Amino acid sequence: MLGGIKKLNIFGWTRNLFGWTKYFGWVSRVASRFNIFSFVRHIGLSWKVQIAPLFLVISLVALGMYSLQTLQHNQSSEESLMSGPVRQAELMSDFTSTIWSAHANLYRLTTTAATETDAKAVSDYVFDTTTSLSRVDDALLALEVSLYAPSSVLSKEDYAKLKDAVAVYAAKAKIVIDKTGASGADTRFIKDAEKQFSAVSQLVSDMMSASSTRKSMEIGISQVRLEEQQFTLKIVLGVISAFGLLFSFLIGRGISKPVVVMTKAMHELAGGDLSVQLPGLDRGDEVGQMARAVEEFKVQAVTKAEQEAKLLALIEEQQ
Repeated sequence: MLGGIKKLNIFGWTRNLFGWTKYFGWVSRVASRFNIFSFVRHIGLSWKVQIAPLFLVISLVALGMYSLQTLQHNQSSEESLMSGPVRQAELMSDFTSTIWSAHANLYRLTTTAATETDAKAVSDYVFDTTTSLSRVDDALLALEVSLYAPSSVLSKEDYAKLKDAVAVYAAKAKIVIDKTGASGADTRFIKDAEKQFSAVSQLVSDMMSASSTRKSMEIGISQVRLEEQQFTLKIVLGVISAFGLLFSFLIGRGISKPVVVMTKAMHELAGGDLSVQLPGLDRGDEVGQMARAVEEFKVQAVTKAEQEAKLLALIEEQQ
């Protein structure tokens, strides 16, 4: 059975435990050698018992405040990202869809006017095209509002170019609408509008490319920042845990070791060894008070023993 226990390495964790105990013992000796935490010797036992939990509470509160601050910063970064690159990418996509829809209606109008003799049908297409062009203005206005966001990826110069190009296109499209009737449409005007639409499309394509690149870059930076914060949080938590464990060990050892040494000295004193040196006489806590009380008892015992020895010697001289 013992062979099976050794084979399964049962109780192997005890060796690791003893190894850690030796390590903490070494740490304790280093702390004693360099007089680290010497102030603890003069703190009462009742306060020593409360130091470790108090340190833990303070550490948890500080860690919670750091986590809250990190969360608020991440929330602010997310809002800035959503109101900047992400929002502008959505607005650019809406603007692209709107202007393509308006241009499609313009083509549909000219095609219908060339093949349809019904004036009402042509009038309906004129209304649809005019409405589509007004939606282009609305989409452009929404894009202009996003320029005032702190994290805007579009410059006012690029927007001004786009606005001028759209104004020219709208003017040419208006000419196409005005020149279109039941007798058809002049292809010269639709070609001018088509040429201007190509210029607008190129500007929109360049702006969307820049917006997409900036959005991807901002998202990547946000992810890297989040990973760094998580790593920092893990490091802080590890340092606090290690320091708390070391501090608790030193506090516990500062309580238990003097009591054990004092108990041994009191046993020797009770056995009649009046030459024993009592430890902890210079301490300011309850262990020091106990040591001084026992030292007083020892002094009285030594005095009494000396008096008895003198009395015994005097009796022997008289005999």
